[in-house]
Amino acid sequence: MSTAGPVCSAGCGRGPGSGHRLKGGLCDAHYQRQWTTGDPGPPEIGRPLLTTYKAVHDRLRRTRGPAAAFRCHVCWHAAKQWAYDHTDPAELTEIFRGKTLTYSASLARYIPLCRSCHAQVDACFIRARRIDVARCVELYKRFGFTIIARMLGCSPDTVRKALRESGVTIRPSGGSKWEHCGRRHRTAAPNLAKQGRCLACERARRNARDARSRGEVWTEAQMQARADAHYARIMSGSEPDRYCRRRHRLAGANHPRRGCLACARATDNARDAKRRGEVWSEQQIQARADAQYACIMQLDDGPGA
Repeated sequence: MSTAGPVCSAGCGRGPGSGHRLKGGLCDAHYQRQWTTGDPGPPEIGRPLLTTYKAVHDRLRRTRGPAAAFRCHVCWHAAKQWAYDHTDPAELTEIFRGKTLTYSASLARYIPLCRSCHAQVDACFIRARRIDVARCVELYKRFGFTIIARMLGCSPDTVRKALRESGVTIRPSGGSKWEHCGRRHRTAAPNLAKQGRCLACERARRNARDARSRGEVWTEAQMQARADAHYARIMSGSEPDRYCRRRHRLAGANHPRRGCLACARATDNARDAKRRGEVWSEQQIQARADAQYACIMQLDDGPGA
């Protein structure tokens, strides 16, 4: 932009050469200021940049264009939104539409992301910021990553990262210290229910619900005693064998947590046969389930059994 010719006497450099007219030797902005206050003021003209969340994102779109013109930095699909990369040491926070948002006034700290990746990135940093590191360190003396993550509502990787940043020595996996439930039962096979929960505690809770339906209310001490009894029976291997309706033992490879694996396979075979136009009788399904059970248990016993 050329500035040849007369310029504003206030020192801002504006003039006819830069597309600004002069009035009384001043540009419009300085002339208005002098007419209002009696003094043209400093050379800088304009309002200070707003640093609110909306103002920063509006300035970002004007300066760098819409995010839809770029590729997502994570999945490389079409981007939809500008996302703060959470690297600014002087980051700002603001309550926007009922949510506490973290952002930066620096436009260089934003990257284009699709909606899915934007949500995942923000959720990761929010969980890492909310984690109680002191409580995490205290819980690690008794529990493992999975149990702590379930208690704190975050991922095991977030717990591991917080412990490492706190200088805590990470226990080797598979060592002498195992993950335990809240009642100090080791959460490992065979004491393992769905989603890694303690099978003994699950059974104790089921017993407590049955007692509540009879009008009884168990105390925590009763729950602990019943869970301990279940745990001792499970770990000693003295539990009675369980069978499915086709008399297949639910143990070993024929895992009880998934129901009878042999019957499930036989049902899948019958379903495949139905697609081919065949209809199996109950006797055929029983025979196929028995064959599957024999195969499963033979593999479970090993080649040298």
